[in-house]
Amino acid sequence: ELFKDMLPSTRNIAAIGNAADPSFAKVFLEHTQRAGGNLGVEIHPVTVRGVPELDAAFVKAVAQKVDAVVFQGSLPTKRLA
Repeated sequence: ELFKDMLPSTRNIAAIGNAADPSFAKVFLEHTQRAGGNLGVEIHPVTVRGVPELDAAFVKAVAQKVDAVVFQGSLPTKRLA
Protein backbone atom coordinates (compact mmCIF):
# COMPACT_ATOMS: atom_id res chain seq x y z
CA GLU A 1 0.00 0.00 0.00
CA LEU A 2 2.86 2.37 0.74
CA PHE A 3 4.25 2.01 -2.79
CA LYS A 4 0.80 2.60 -4.27
CA ASP A 5 0.39 5.71 -2.10
CA MET A 6 3.79 7.11 -3.09
CA LEU A 7 3.77 5.92 -6.71
CA PRO A 8 0.17 5.32 -7.83
CA SER A 9 1.35 3.95 -11.19
CA THR A 10 3.22 1.08 -9.50
CA ARG A 11 2.33 -2.22 -11.20
CA ASN A 12 5.46 -4.37 -10.70
CA ILE A 13 7.56 -4.74 -7.55
CA ALA A 14 10.63 -6.91 -6.96
CA ALA A 15 10.71 -8.57 -3.54
CA ILE A 16 14.22 -9.59 -2.49
CA GLY A 17 14.32 -12.33 0.13
CA ASN A 18 17.28 -13.54 2.18
CA ALA A 19 18.05 -17.24 1.58
CA ALA A 20 20.29 -17.21 4.67
CA ASP A 21 17.07 -16.79 6.68
CA PRO A 22 14.89 -19.36 4.87
CA SER A 23 11.93 -19.60 7.23
CA PHE A 24 11.41 -15.83 7.35
CA ALA A 25 12.22 -15.42 3.64
CA LYS A 26 9.37 -17.78 2.78
CA VAL A 27 6.93 -15.85 4.98
CA PHE A 28 8.19 -12.48 3.70
CA LEU A 29 7.76 -13.49 0.05
CA GLU A 30 4.36 -15.13 0.61
CA HIS A 31 2.97 -12.09 2.44
CA THR A 32 4.41 -9.70 -0.12
CA GLN A 33 2.86 -11.65 -2.99
CA ARG A 34 -0.51 -11.82 -1.23
CA ALA A 35 -0.48 -8.08 -0.54
CA GLY A 36 0.50 -7.36 -4.13
CA GLY A 37 -2.30 -9.52 -5.45
CA ASN A 38 -4.82 -7.68 -3.28
CA LEU A 39 -3.67 -4.37 -4.77
CA GLY A 40 -3.35 -5.49 -8.39
CA VAL A 41 0.45 -5.32 -8.24
CA GLU A 42 2.63 -8.07 -9.66
CA ILE A 43 5.36 -9.18 -7.28
CA HIS A 44 8.59 -10.59 -8.73
CA PRO A 45 10.27 -12.65 -6.00
CA VAL A 46 14.07 -12.89 -5.95
CA THR A 47 16.06 -14.81 -3.36
CA VAL A 48 19.71 -14.00 -2.66
CA ARG A 49 22.29 -15.84 -0.59
CA GLY A 50 24.25 -12.81 0.51
CA VAL A 51 25.87 -9.60 -0.64
CA PRO A 52 27.60 -11.09 -3.72
CA GLU A 53 24.18 -11.86 -5.25
CA LEU A 54 22.63 -8.43 -4.65
CA ASP A 55 23.90 -6.88 -7.87
CA ALA A 56 22.48 -9.77 -9.89
CA ALA A 57 19.15 -9.39 -8.07
CA PHE A 58 18.95 -5.75 -9.15
CA VAL A 59 19.91 -6.65 -12.73
CA LYS A 60 17.05 -9.16 -12.71
CA ALA A 61 14.67 -6.55 -11.28
CA VAL A 62 15.62 -4.04 -13.99
CA ALA A 63 15.12 -6.71 -16.67
CA GLN A 64 11.63 -7.34 -15.27
CA LYS A 65 10.95 -3.59 -15.50
CA VAL A 66 9.86 -3.25 -11.89
CA ASP A 67 8.67 0.07 -10.55
CA ALA A 68 10.00 -0.50 -7.04
CA VAL A 69 11.98 -2.90 -4.87
CA VAL A 70 11.17 -4.16 -1.39
CA PHE A 71 13.63 -6.29 0.54
CA GLN A 72 13.75 -8.46 3.60
CA GLY A 73 15.04 -6.52 6.60
CA SER A 74 17.71 -9.10 7.45
CA LEU A 75 19.62 -8.19 4.28
CA PRO A 76 22.36 -5.53 4.53
CA THR A 77 20.20 -2.43 4.25
CA LYS A 78 23.08 0.01 3.80
CA ARG A 79 24.32 -1.95 0.77
CA LEU A 80 20.82 -2.11 -0.70
CA ALA A 81 20.22 1.61 -0.29
